[in-house]
Amino acid sequence: MFDAALAAVSWSGIPTLQALESGGGLATWAIASDDVVFDAAVLRARGSDLAEPTDGERVRDDGRVVRWRMARAPQLGPARPPFLIEHDTTAAEWSPADSAERAAGSGRLTLVELDVDDVNRTSQAFLRTVGLRFRPSLAGGGARDADIGRQKVRLRRRPAPEQSPMAVQVSIRGAATDHFEALGCGWIVQPWDATPAER
Repeated sequence: MFDAALAAVSWSGIPTLQALESGGGLATWAIASDDVVFDAAVLRARGSDLAEPTDGERVRDDGRVVRWRMARAPQLGPARPPFLIEHDTTAAEWSPADSAERAAGSGRLTLVELDVDDVNRTSQAFLRTVGLRFRPSLAGGGARDADIGRQKVRLRRRPAPEQSPMAVQVSIRGAATDHFEALGCGWIVQPWDATPAER
């Protein structure tokens, strides 16, 4: 059941409501960590405004429990720094069997482009809060890229309303290149030739 009043006072509900009110799209995102307590402590020592890590959990419909620990950024949103999350790999969704099943899938996220009003100011906020270092993007146009594992985050100047929305690029084995819009985002599906390490 959807409870707008409860969402309006929830740290993750606020950006979700904002996204829904603007027609959909990305509400917020996270960076996975192997040791969120350590990572958050290092970042906070450097001046990050991340909160102290807290534990969370939810019970799935099948009764299995998903657990995590996260360090929240003060304000969430698609153009704001993300939060850090460490998944409990002994719980549901991240056990070795769950991870192997997910890895056997046909697709993986490769790029998320975030539309921002000021690329330089946003990149500095991301560096301060979660330590992401952006560099000039080969995409040009003043865009800047940062790598997170095998994924890439791109900041680009917010386009005019008539231009395409923020892009989410997904690589799928054997897929033909396709572009479409859904859920308030522009999706780019492209072929993925898995390397031996990814197979």
